[in-house]
Amino acid sequence: MNGAVLQEFNELSRLPNRATQKLLRELNADDLALALTGADETTCAKFFANMSARAVAMLTEQIRSLGEVNREKADAARGTILSAYRKLVQAGEISPSHVAGEGGPTRIDPVPIVREPRTHQLRLDQLRTLFEEMADKAHKHGLFSLESDAEMIDDPVIKRGLELIVDGTDPRIVESALHDLLEEQLRMTRNRYETVIEGVLAVQNGDTPDEVRARMDARPS
Repeated sequence: MNGAVLQEFNELSRLPNRATQKLLRELNADDLALALTGADETTCAKFFANMSARAVAMLTEQIRSLGEVNREKADAARGTILSAYRKLVQAGEISPSHVAGEGGPTRIDPVPIVREPRTHQLRLDQLRTLFEEMADKAHKHGLFSLESDAEMIDDPVIKRGLELIVDGTDPRIVESALHDLLEEQLRMTRNRYETVIEGVLAVQNGDTPDEVRARMDARPS
């Protein structure tokens, strides 16, 4: 029984990359870490190749921290993943067909507008273009293809959002994390310009450099 579960799980190494990426979005890290413990190297490599570098590093550390894993627990996690796979097949989300000798996903270049410097200064019309281009890219090549865009973008909110969706994070967590980051960015912007206003008034008032420094040091960070 146990051997059969492991053998069936190892068959997932023959899934096409796009199917593997869809499957990964249905899994949690705990199940995947347990399932990959004792799995074939080709199976581990298949999953790793379809994950971001950040996700691979976290998963590898999680697997290492598990130490020796009870085979029944590992097989239970594999069963959970296989159930998720079958549900995707039944829903028509992925094909049960397998491929032989497929390598890792081909790295897709960032969308054109991302290659421009200072993406944090994009106008609203440029942001619309940005997300239209990324939606088209993700539709054609999968969400994993956006990793190259995330690496180049310097806008902290967009960058973090892309990193999270490439990692296969639950949409509710993505939304919550981005709202938290937005509030942080707004606080930083407000503090920056309140400092600017106080500095301008201090100069107008004729304060000395020491007085300006003291006023700035007294401001909350």
